[in-house]
Amino acid sequence: MQPVLQPKVSIVIPVYNVEKYLTECLVSVVSQTLREIEVICVNDGSTDKSGEILAHFASTDSRVKVFTQENGGYGAAVNKGVSEAKGEFVAVLESDDFIDTSMYEKLYTKAVETGAELVKCNFCKYDSQAANPVQIWKTHNQDLTTAPDGVFSPVSDYSQIFSFHSSLWANLYRAELIKSVRLFDERGTMYQDFPFAMEVYAKTKKMAVVKEMLHYWRNETGQNNSTQAKNPEKLLKMADMSKVALEVLRRYGLLERLKEEFFLHVAVANYGFYYQQNGAGRKVYAEKLREIFAFYTEAKFSFFEGYLEKWTTDIMRGKTPRLSFKQWKRRFFSFRVRGGKIFVKVGKFEKTISI
Repeated sequence: MQPVLQPKVSIVIPVYNVEKYLTECLVSVVSQTLREIEVICVNDGSTDKSGEILAHFASTDSRVKVFTQENGGYGAAVNKGVSEAKGEFVAVLESDDFIDTSMYEKLYTKAVETGAELVKCNFCKYDSQAANPVQIWKTHNQDLTTAPDGVFSPVSDYSQIFSFHSSLWANLYRAELIKSVRLFDERGTMYQDFPFAMEVYAKTKKMAVVKEMLHYWRNETGQNNSTQAKNPEKLLKMADMSKVALEVLRRYGLLERLKEEFFLHVAVANYGFYYQQNGAGRKVYAEKLREIFAFYTEAKFSFFEGYLEKWTTDIMRGKTPRLSFKQWKRRFFSFRVRGGKIFVKVGKFEKTISI
């Protein structure tokens, strides 16, 4: 297909060692019903066959552009792609995810009809190895279907969006907006989508949503993405990025106004990672979180579930919450059957058995 002179949407795809999933991702993009797009793939120093896959798609579809750089990390790759984008709107897509073929047409149409700077759609967790691969993302106090039907201000009209999963890849951004907010790109950084989302929402005057589920967010065994990181030092980076996100809202003068929503986001984002630490790691993690929760003055826990309120309160009071028996059992023993395989874990021993 011929290149688009003035693309309606630029789709930025950071790529690093995802040969297993990349083809499915790119097929879902070049098959979009919105044809006036450019696809900007940033090969961030891949050492597998990702580069070959990118070259194939670029040779068969002139809308696909490939930029290759030394490995600099997710933030650097996204920032490079955004800087090269020529579209009226820009989207970011993870290279191990895939999307509905109508996604960008629906988001773009909503943006044009409403004059929105930012449009968000619903998404699901996807696990190809599970008996039920698709699970709609809808948790306590995080339900995008409750958002206003028309255009709205994230700060004034629907502040609970600040407590939602950051999901920067489920969005369509007006180019001027996303080009004004750089993703934190210090080498080795993870989970920088949290402060990025806080700044985007803080700057956005007009937002809209498409309540359909259009994005498939992959989370499965062996994927090796940031959500499934096991390294304790990597997990601690969520606490570091939570502090950066706090400073973003302080800089915009919004922390006090949005503290109930923001600190719920902090608690939800860090709770699971905290309990993946060992005893010494939890102590360090709790100390980092305590510095953040120190700003949660006159806490009301307006949107917190009971277990989160107790955990947060314990940390604020100087405690280091321990694993409950149920958590301990889940952490040290698991037995799952998925995709014709049995996954067994006992302590540090893990084994996969083909059925």
